[in-house]
Amino acid sequence: MTHAALWINGARVDRRTLTGLAPVDLAVAADGGLGVAKRAGHAVDVLVGDLDSVNPVDLESFEGEVVGFPADKDFTDLELALDLAIERGATRLSVVGGGGGRLDHELSSLLVLTRHKYAGVRVEARLGPALVHVVRTTVELVGSRGEHVSLFAVAGKVMGVTTSGLRWPLRNEALDVGETRGTSNEFANTTARVQVGQGVLLVVQPQHFG
Repeated sequence: MTHAALWINGARVDRRTLTGLAPVDLAVAADGGLGVAKRAGHAVDVLVGDLDSVNPVDLESFEGEVVGFPADKDFTDLELALDLAIERGATRLSVVGGGGGRLDHELSSLLVLTRHKYAGVRVEARLGPALVHVVRTTVELVGSRGEHVSLFAVAGKVMGVTTSGLRWPLRNEALDVGETRGTSNEFANTTARVQVGQGVLLVVQPQHFG
């Protein structure tokens, strides 16, 4: 499995955000994500984007590959970075950022991860204290007893949702877009499992290091 980290612009990454992040084979920065990676002490192989938010000092000292795009483009820098990582063989994608940025950017970053073109890869996001999984089949979760975890349907109703290891289990049930029934569940132990029969879930551990 080829693991790629996609660094995005935003606040400084707390070192605890990176706890449990597996070693990566490819590190891609989406524009200003170059500075986020640099401040976190992580090297970047490829810088992608229109370069409108990257710090000029960081850009000048960067020795890796730069894949530039015009400012007038139809895709966000993150989507361009995701596509590049997959083109280069990534089968696992971890988006990393400090969180707490513009709300529209935060929503865009999460929703793009659920696009059908990424269905064949394992996708997660580490945004500040939150750990987010895109689930189309099954995911094994690790947390602490009492830690919150929420399940959100995206792109239509999700069928056959089954959980184990959570305080309030779901058993072959359906979750619809906008439904709040999956919000604020809790780990009953230190591991849990979420299974999906059809559709896409965002599974969010909002305070993974809280």
